[in-house]
Amino acid sequence: DLHSFPTRRSSDLRTFFLRILEEKDAEELFRRMLYNRNHLWPWINEMECLSEKHLRLQILSAAADYRSKQGMETGVFQENELIGMISFQMLSNLESEKSGEIGYWIDRDYSGRGVMTKALKHFINLVFDYFDVDELCIRTDIHNQKAQNLALRAGFVKKGMKKNGARVHKNYIHVQHFKYTRKEWENDYRQDEDDH
Repeated sequence: DLHSFPTRRSSDLRTFFLRILEEKDAEELFRRMLYNRNHLWPWINEMECLSEKHLRLQILSAAADYRSKQGMETGVFQENELIGMISFQMLSNLESEKSGEIGYWIDRDYSGRGVMTKALKHFINLVFDYFDVDELCIRTDIHNQKAQNLALRAGFVKKGMKKNGARVHKNYIHVQHFKYTRKEWENDYRQDEDDH
C-alpha cells in the first residue's frame, strides 16, 4: 500500500508517499487537523465535530469501503509524518454511469510546494487501476481557488457551477464541478509514458 512519488523540487530530498489510512493513524490525523483548523474550517464540515474517535470510525468505515471496492482513503506522508489526505468514494455503480468523487487537503505548511499535485496524480492512477470507475469528479467551493487550480493541474476539466450546491457550516455555497474520464486519463498516461 506504499506508493512513493518524487517531489517537484529537485533540491527537496525528502520522501513523500501515499498510504491507506489505518486505525493507528487516527491520533496523528486528529493532531494534524487541529493544527490546520483555521486552514480547513471554511471547506470541511467535519471540522465542527472533529474528534479522535470520529476519525477512527471514519478510517474503519473507509477500510471497509476499500475491501468492497467502494472507496479509498489515503494519507499523504512526508517520511513518517502525516501531512494531508486524499479520498475517493464511488457515487454510482450503474453500468451506464460508474462514477466517483475525490476530495483532498494538505497541511498549510506544505501548501504551494507541488507536493499535492504529485500526490493527486499518483492517487488518480491508483483509483483507475483498482476501481471499476469510468469518471471522476471533484467539487469545490467557487472561492477555494487553490483546490480548483489543483484539480486543473491533475488533469480535470471544469464542467460548470451549481448555485447553492452544497452546505458547509449551515451556509449554502456555490460549487464548481470538475470531471476527469478514464479515456482522458488513458490518453494522458500514454503521453506521460511517451515523454519518459
